[in-house]
Amino acid sequence: NFNIFTKRLKSQISVSSDRNTDAITVSVNSYSPSEAALLTNTLIDVYINRDLEWVTGEMSHLKTFLASQLSYQGLVRC
Repeated sequence: NFNIFTKRLKSQISVSSDRNTDAITVSVNSYSPSEAALLTNTLIDVYINRDLEWVTGEMSHLKTFLASQLSYQGLVRC
C-alpha cells in the first residue's frame, strides 16, 4: 500500500534547520548506507532546485515591478 510505504519513508527522514543560519540538516535512517545516501542526496537536490526556482521567480517579479515603476515615473521606456 502506498500510504504505508509513505509513512515508513517519512519516519526514516529527519530534516531540521540550524539556528541562526541558512543551513539545514538532513538525516535518513536505513539499513542500507547506499539507500540512505541516495535518499539524502535526492532530498538535497530537490531542495536546491526548489530554492533556485523560488529565487529566480522572486527576481523575475522584482525586475518586472521595478521596470513598471521606472516606466510609470517616466524614467525608462518599456
